[in-house]
Amino acid sequence: MKKVLLKWGLIGTVLLFSFASLAQALTLSGVDGTWSNNVGGSNVNFPIGVAIGYGNGLEDQVRWGIGSPTPSLQSGLGFTGISPPASTFNIGDDFEIGQLRHFNNPIQSGSQASAVDLGILLTFTDPLGLNGTFAFTFAINETPNPAPDIITFPLAYPPQTFDIGGIDYTLHLLGFGNSPSTLVSQFISPEESTNSTRLWGEITTPAAVPEPATMLLLGSGLIGLAGFARRRFKK
Repeated sequence: MKKVLLKWGLIGTVLLFSFASLAQALTLSGVDGTWSNNVGGSNVNFPIGVAIGYGNGLEDQVRWGIGSPTPSLQSGLGFTGISPPASTFNIGDDFEIGQLRHFNNPIQSGSQASAVDLGILLTFTDPLGLNGTFAFTFAINETPNPAPDIITFPLAYPPQTFDIGGIDYTLHLLGFGNSPSTLVSQFISPEESTNSTRLWGEITTPAAVPEPATMLLLGSGLIGLAGFARRRFKK
């Protein structure tokens, strides 16, 4: 009798955690970035869809400055989202959003930008409707050569919450770094080179509560077990 109860108890536990795991899966299907609102800078322009070898292969850029000695060689920033196919991860997992690049070229003093905004659009297919655009402001310190330039951004970003199907999903942008364990608040970019880093995020929900169908299934199993036990002991 004990072996039978143990067997059905284990089956119920496996079913409960299987359904809970399915409910925690998220699918990020697209990431896009848009630059805007530059502060200062000469000859500022916004190249869109520049082909590169990372992620979705299309980088959106902001360029500024009068190159020295080459006038057409500007400094600037670029952002590219992760590549398709969709990225699937669980609630609470760190996930990669995209890549930031800094183009550190020699430009004339006074032609540099001091700040610029980046809006990042995240699109999810599971749960459908979990989409949002998140705005960043980058402070840019283009130092005199040969010192490296410094791109500064806050390490912690205000979370944003979405109610999808009665569940609050909160997206936290964790910051930049080569991995989520090495996040930094300043991106140091050596002179006369193109340097890159990655953007990471995390999605959380309130304490997981099994869905009604899961609870009904588990409850039915427990009721059946109780009835079976009563009949067994009456014999």
